[in-house]
Amino acid sequence: MKPGLHFWAAFLGAVLLTGARASTLQISPGPGAAPASPPPPSPGARSRVVLVERPSAVNHFTLNPAAVVQMWREGFLRLTGQKTEADGWRSLGVTANDVVGIKIAAHGNDLVTPPPFLVDAMARGLIAAGVLPGHIIVWDRDGPNLAPTAYAVRDVTRPYLVRNVVPDTGFDANAFYVNEITGKLIWGDLNFRGKTRDDLLRQADMAGGGAVGDDFSDGTPKGIVQQELADQTSNRSYFAKILTQTCTKIVNVAVMIDDESVGLGGCLSSLALGSVDNNRRFLADGVNGDPAIAEILDRDLFRKKTVLHVTEGLIAQYAGGPSCAPEFTRSPGALYLSADPVAIDSLVLPRLEAWRQQAQVVPIGNLARHVKGADAQGLGTSDPARIDLIKIP
Repeated sequence: MKPGLHFWAAFLGAVLLTGARASTLQISPGPGAAPASPPPPSPGARSRVVLVERPSAVNHFTLNPAAVVQMWREGFLRLTGQKTEADGWRSLGVTANDVVGIKIAAHGNDLVTPPPFLVDAMARGLIAAGVLPGHIIVWDRDGPNLAPTAYAVRDVTRPYLVRNVVPDTGFDANAFYVNEITGKLIWGDLNFRGKTRDDLLRQADMAGGGAVGDDFSDGTPKGIVQQELADQTSNRSYFAKILTQTCTKIVNVAVMIDDESVGLGGCLSSLALGSVDNNRRFLADGVNGDPAIAEILDRDLFRKKTVLHVTEGLIAQYAGGPSCAPEFTRSPGALYLSADPVAIDSLVLPRLEAWRQQAQVVPIGNLARHVKGADAQGLGTSDPARIDLIKIP
């Protein structure tokens, strides 16, 4: 997410959402090792995507919860080939021993955030498969994006916990991604520190200080150490603790929205950028998330844990994203489900482009090249000839 005034203004809302700042959420899975999740398709393999599309489930900006839950159920059972949701989750490798993180893409407005009743339905299926309610965690990276949504309302009847990474659970100092692009750290990043003189001195002392005779008159160290501390830059992005230390399985729920920095706020970008700190460096013009998004996701942390990708396109936004812009929305009433995030994104992208063309909005074009990059990285397929699209009317 690009830093902006709305990020800082929503800080208090984030604290209210999660309570006082907390350390890592500590939930221990049950005894025994859970089986590995089905891997994404290997190069050359075919990918299956189920699309349930019912515009009647949306009336202007109002959703029909019962209709949406039925859409979810039909699509999930069709994808997994099972008769019950419990068996469907088990077929994806989920067991009673798992802690399941449902990673949602929250955009600061309910219109462009997966609705809680859809997530409720997912959670109840997981419970039927034996997962404990306290072991189902709905999460996203930024509390300020969750705070204005329905997830901020405390509801004891929900069959899951709601958490955010910033400022709630934080990042893992032992798990990081390195990229040659250096980013300026801000509040929320793991290694961000204040820039007062005392902070600089304290950090410089920990780093070994400066050379003799290379100090300011007041003793503040000069040289490379001081410059690095003052600039607060890093070429590392640390992974969320909730991903590395807590969850044993991940369900990725994106929304159907464009993104001014990476073209598409889909399954790939929302999971990758929503799982690490210091991610603004990947959003610059000319970078546009490529190859960082694919490289972040190309590790066992995601390959072995992620069991399902969903794009919620009940109300889709084709321009103005990632912020909410109702004037650029359509209501296809769509749900995409697959084990292949590349396949879903590659199907969603041309639909957004078509709507942009109809509205005379500039094409997304090469901004979303991370989708092809993820294909090249072996995370799935973007080739229509290798995607089996199953449509359920």
